[in-house]
Amino acid sequence: MNMLRLLAALSMLFMTGCVATNVVPSSGAQTLAVTNVTVIDVTASTPEAARLTDQTVLVSGGRITFVGNGRSTRVPRGAHTVDGRGRFLVPGLWDSHTHLTMFGEAALPLFVSQGVTSVRDMGGIPAKLSAWQKAVDSGERVGPRIFHAGALIEGAWWLDRVVGAIKKVPELAYFSFTDVSPRVRLASSTDASAAVSQIKASGADLVKFRNLRPAEFRAVAAEAARLGMLLAGHSPRGMPPGEAAEAGMASIEHMETVTLALGDTPEAERTRQFQRMAKAGTPITASMTTDVAYRQTPDARAYAIIDDNRNMIDPRRRYLSPLALSAWRFGLDIKKLEGPGEDHAALHRRQIADLRLARAAGVRILIGTDITVSLLFPGYSVHEEMAYLVNKAGFTPLEALRGATLYAADTMRDPNSGRISTGQRADMVLLSADPLARIEATSQIEAVILNGRHLSRSSLAALQEESAALAARN
Repeated sequence: MNMLRLLAALSMLFMTGCVATNVVPSSGAQTLAVTNVTVIDVTASTPEAARLTDQTVLVSGGRITFVGNGRSTRVPRGAHTVDGRGRFLVPGLWDSHTHLTMFGEAALPLFVSQGVTSVRDMGGIPAKLSAWQKAVDSGERVGPRIFHAGALIEGAWWLDRVVGAIKKVPELAYFSFTDVSPRVRLASSTDASAAVSQIKASGADLVKFRNLRPAEFRAVAAEAARLGMLLAGHSPRGMPPGEAAEAGMASIEHMETVTLALGDTPEAERTRQFQRMAKAGTPITASMTTDVAYRQTPDARAYAIIDDNRNMIDPRRRYLSPLALSAWRFGLDIKKLEGPGEDHAALHRRQIADLRLARAAGVRILIGTDITVSLLFPGYSVHEEMAYLVNKAGFTPLEALRGATLYAADTMRDPNSGRISTGQRADMVLLSADPLARIEATSQIEAVILNGRHLSRSSLAALQEESAALAARN
């Protein structure tokens, strides 16, 4: 090195306090910089390691271009800067179990206003879901990224019985659940190839099934694997959940279906089944707040909110379209077809116990809400589900947060989201409090970064107003 270069280098060290400076070049697009923020690294093994203090995160072109020490990082000239001092940055949240076409398009801006930047739709109208998916991806409308299953597969032995029973009750004619959440009727295992091919041709990102018997399930699983489609669904009837996981399920939906599949199995065998699931890498979308809302809360509360045209009981009712209100009411009314009462309180306690066993065995737990079950709201219930896992099932806040970020992205084989690191899709949520100290802090949102776009608190409030307006029109 000649003398002039040496002097220049020494001068730079002097001016920066003897700390090397990361100089990040600006791209053609305006750079977004979140400075002096605590980044929550959901891949870390402990809460202490997960808190990366005094970080600067740079975003350009919808991607995270840099994450590093804020004191040694020079923000590019002309960048839009967000001061993150005293704030916490987490990856954008996922809802891994939604039914958007049963709720309506009012759900899309509402999800984003609550920090949910990706959703996995588990049964809806394929054409409508694909249209919303494209509109969001192109930037035409603000909403979460949508991965969808299109029409779900349902065993004819179950579907025909339920549809027949509903047709016998004229009072239930106001809502056709198969119109807003269409089914592919599976008459036998020999129909699996045609059913899965139909779903793939509709543009779906995964295959979702509900009530299938073992032979039907195995046929569907084999066909999904042959076509390279992810497979998710309820724990199959008459089959241990560990066996279902080993057959290639990407996720099993609802803790209730797992608990029912296990029946009266002793605890040691239940643990063994969860160990098989963990080894197979199959997570459970627990949706515990779904059971709380639908089974553990008196129906009178939900009916009262539905009938409250002034939105006084729960102001979030203004986000419910007539379609969503009908879906809520139908879900409650259909209980009239149920037989002698099951002890739902005891079943819920068993689910909590199984959830604890699954966690101890290493099964990943995803955050999913199952909207449009009554008393569940897009976005809001994601925070409620995380809080439930922490406060009722013994999860740490970091574990719950992983279920709404890292684990969800991994389940959908999406390596470019679910974490905050260079090269990742720029979906993040800026919080005013530490979510690892108190999980409820995930709802204390200062800003959302959606595919690189900074949405301030006023922008998020505007999205809520947009949701209310869409609900009123639909």
